[in-house]
Amino acid sequence: MKLSIGVHYVMLPLLLLFIFCSEPGAFSGRLEPGKYVNGFPAFSVTYPESWRIVPGSPFDFRAADPEGVPSIRIVAFPAMGMSIKDYTKLSISMVLQSGKDITVKSDRESKLKNGVVCRESEIEWTNNLGVRRSAFLVTAKEKGIIISVTLSDKGTIGANLKKVAYSLQFEKKAEERAVPVSYQYKIPMQTDDGWETAHLSETGLDEQRLSDLIRRIADGTYKNIHSVLIFKNGKLVLEEYFPDGNDIAAKAIVPPPELHSLMSVTKSFTSTLIGRQRRGTLLTF
Repeated sequence: MKLSIGVHYVMLPLLLLFIFCSEPGAFSGRLEPGKYVNGFPAFSVTYPESWRIVPGSPFDFRAADPEGVPSIRIVAFPAMGMSIKDYTKLSISMVLQSGKDITVKSDRESKLKNGVVCRESEIEWTNNLGVRRSAFLVTAKEKGIIISVTLSDKGTIGANLKKVAYSLQFEKKAEERAVPVSYQYKIPMQTDDGWETAHLSETGLDEQRLSDLIRRIADGTYKNIHSVLIFKNGKLVLEEYFPDGNDIAAKAIVPPPELHSLMSVTKSFTSTLIGRQRRGTLLTF
C-alpha cells in the first residue's frame, strides 16, 4: 500500500493517539547489562553497556550515551494492518514536520542476521536549533507487532551504531523447540478472593480433555495465551497461568501472577457491564 505525504499527516495523529491514550504496559521486558530483552513478542537488542537508560513512555525503551548522544529508542506497538514500509513512511513524515534540509539516505528492504525481513532507513536533517542530526531505523514485524529500533546521533550514523540496530533478534518459533509438557490437573487454590473452588468432576467437565488443552498451550501448539480460568456453577474449577504467553523456554505452569496488563480489553468489559446495567434500569443517564 502506497501512502502519500497527505495521508501520512492523517494517519500520524491517529497513531500517536493510539500510543499515548492506551493503557500502560504494552511494552515490557527485562534488562541485562547492555541488552534489552522483550517478553512478547520475544526479541532482544544489544547496545553499549556504558549507555544509560532514559525514561520513556510505556510503549518504548530508551538509552543513551552519558553525553546524551548517540542514543537508542525501541518501539513496539500493534500493527493494526500497517506494514513496516508504512511505518517507515510515517517516521519520515514526522521528521518532515520538525526539521529541514532533509536527506533520506536509504529506505530499503533488508534482513536481520537470522534472515527475518526488515526495513532499513537512514535520515539526516537539520533541527529547529540548526543542529545537523541523523537517525538509522531497522523495523520488523512479528506476531502482529511492529518493532522499530532507532539509533540517533549528530552528524552521520557510523557503522558501529548500525550494528546496534541490526542486533535486533527474535526468539525461535515455538514449533522449533516444543517438547512434550507434563501436566496433572489440580483443584485451584482456595484464596480470599471470594471465589469458591471445586474439582472439574463436580461440574461435569471432562478433566482429560481440559488437561490436554493445557498441555497443548504449554508446548506452544496454541500460542499467545497467558492464562486459562474456567468458572462453572459459581465455582472456579480450573486456573492455570503461562509464563510470557506460553513461553516454551520456561517449560512450566506457573502460579497466579500478582499483576497482569489488561490493555484495551478493559474497555470491552466496561462497556458490556454498563450496557447490561442500563438495560436492567440499574443505571440511567
